[in-house]
Amino acid sequence: MATVTGRTILVLILLFAGMVVAATGLELAMRVKSEWQNTHDSKPRFHELERAYSQCDVLRLHPQYLFFFPRDPRERAALSNGVCSVDADGFRGPGPSHAGRRRLAFLFGGSAAFGAMASSDATTITGYLNRLQDRYFFVNAGVPSWNSTQEMFRLAFELLDYHPGLIVAYDGANDAQLIDEIGRRTPDHAAGMPADFDGLSDLVDGAAGMPSPRRALRSLLPRLFPALTDRFNASFPDTDGSQPLPEEVLQQGVARYLSNLTRMRDLTTAQGARFVAVFQPMTQLHRHFGPGVKFFSLPTIERFHRAAVAQVPQDLEFHDLGSVFDQYYATIPIMNPDISDETVFTDPVHLYDPGNEVVARHLAGLVR
Repeated sequence: MATVTGRTILVLILLFAGMVVAATGLELAMRVKSEWQNTHDSKPRFHELERAYSQCDVLRLHPQYLFFFPRDPRERAALSNGVCSVDADGFRGPGPSHAGRRRLAFLFGGSAAFGAMASSDATTITGYLNRLQDRYFFVNAGVPSWNSTQEMFRLAFELLDYHPGLIVAYDGANDAQLIDEIGRRTPDHAAGMPADFDGLSDLVDGAAGMPSPRRALRSLLPRLFPALTDRFNASFPDTDGSQPLPEEVLQQGVARYLSNLTRMRDLTTAQGARFVAVFQPMTQLHRHFGPGVKFFSLPTIERFHRAAVAQVPQDLEFHDLGSVFDQYYATIPIMNPDISDETVFTDPVHLYDPGNEVVARHLAGLVR
């Protein structure tokens, strides 16, 4: 009996060791593959911009916004490079002090408002707006990954203190995607929950003496763990996009989004300023693409957009730019395979310089 038990334990130890060796080998193979792809790059322009923005994608804890740029103003300024600059107050490009005699305006939202993948501060939406009109000086208050709940907090805690004449909320995509992503796991708490909240929850659990195996595996196997997670989740219809998001959960997300916009409008107009809500462009809502074009598709995006537009309060100044490029292009230029001087969309939501310029020209006509 002891011999059988000993052999069983030995077999289990060998199996465990084999799994560790296999996982380590796969992790190393994925790293080698990544390095090889970097040295045989077929998208040099795209990856150059990805690297330029990588530091701004890592957000830190903030007492009001949950996640934001580093709290230390010197660390915020250190994020800047030749493509993207962030000042000590967390604004991209020239801040409020550069307004001069123009009335101050803020444009905020997630990474698309921030101008992720633009070639410079000057070719973001706010950069173009400041050259296309001279009534307002636009400050870029976008923050990557933010949803409208975080925007509302920043408006209340910070932006209104500058006494702006105009606030433009340029958003929609993150609210739509997060309600789909989070609503499948925690439907009772999904509305308004920010991206990366799961990571924060892991850290809090760890500090409370409940170590997270998920967090440890992610740290040890940074490339393999996400791949395994995606493969595992694909086996369960309730954790991926194979089943429609329940209508009740979707409507909760839409209600939170519109409620946030309405509250931001009320806070802004109470100070005598104008508030404009803009539903941002997304490839999934457009029709004018060439044949064979494929994008990441999330059915909830279309449902969220349709429900939000249908339920906008009549007294809210709301402009739907979800499919704005259909008005300007017979065939919308996209990244294929790399970014070119004509590229509009670099991915399903982010715009390159020509896309930002078209949006800025459209907005300039709306806010006169």
